[in-house]
Amino acid sequence: MLRILQAARSVYRSRPVLGQRTFWDAFDLKEPIREGEADDVLRRSLRYQSKQRGWKENDLMLGAFTEKRLSQFSRAELEEYDALLRRGDHDIFSWALGKAQAPAEFASVVSQLQAFVKSAPFDVETIVKHG
Repeated sequence: MLRILQAARSVYRSRPVLGQRTFWDAFDLKEPIREGEADDVLRRSLRYQSKQRGWKENDLMLGAFTEKRLSQFSRAELEEYDALLRRGDHDIFSWALGKAQAPAEFASVVSQLQAFVKSAPFDVETIVKHG
């Protein structure tokens, strides 16, 4: 256990100072990484990512949303939804419930998600309260 803590401390100390780039900076997840991917492959990937978010509330909400609406998305909407899924669960959940204003770059997909949540056969607020 002591060796693990020592290794973690050495990694922490070797972090660069502000302004220096690290190896991980090359992996900017906000940039599109699915260029040239077929629409059906992208849809399958997005459907899986929607159901495996980490928050049970988002798993249920986004999973049901993709089952109902993803097949109707255009390529531009698929890419917008892909970018949306790269955001944090808390942000997505707040935008879906209308508790926070979504960025303009996600306006189309978030408006469809909000409409789906309002017409959903389950009550999202109840899921949040009771898990």
